[in-house]
Amino acid sequence: MILKYQFHDSAAVGSKKRKLSENKMLSIVEYSYVKIPAFAFVDYLDKYVTNFIDDCIEQTKKDTL
Repeated sequence: MILKYQFHDSAAVGSKKRKLSENKMLSIVEYSYVKIPAFAFVDYLDKYVTNFIDDCIEQTKKDTL
């Protein structure tokens, strides 16, 4: 199983946030490369993905307040 990153740059026009350069994005992907058996990954998702998504939603709510 191979997972690929898709970077989403949601910086608004005029925002002080800098966009990542193509070179920086590639270096992040190369540094983050992990190879695990598909079964182990599916088992991990089954156990933890719901909690992870809930945490992300909760953090998003905090960030928008």
